[in-house]
Amino acid sequence: MSDNFIVNSDNFDRHYPDQPFVPHHRLTDHPPLQFPRLLGLEKVLPDKKINYYTCKVGVNDDKTITPPPG
Repeated sequence: MSDNFIVNSDNFDRHYPDQPFVPHHRLTDHPPLQFPRLLGLEKVLPDKKINYYTCKVGVNDDKTITPPPG
């Protein structure tokens, strides 16, 4: 695993995938994941790569026939 993730390897190897676990990470200060950088993605990603749905869309709704916001 990456140095950014903190996992007890013995525990993980013994129990995965039969038992859930809480992953811990060191990505909070990772530059590409900072809020200003994430906000900037809308300017560089093509529209077809951005999926945004309001809370009016249900979990089981077919996203291929759900109209985009706007």
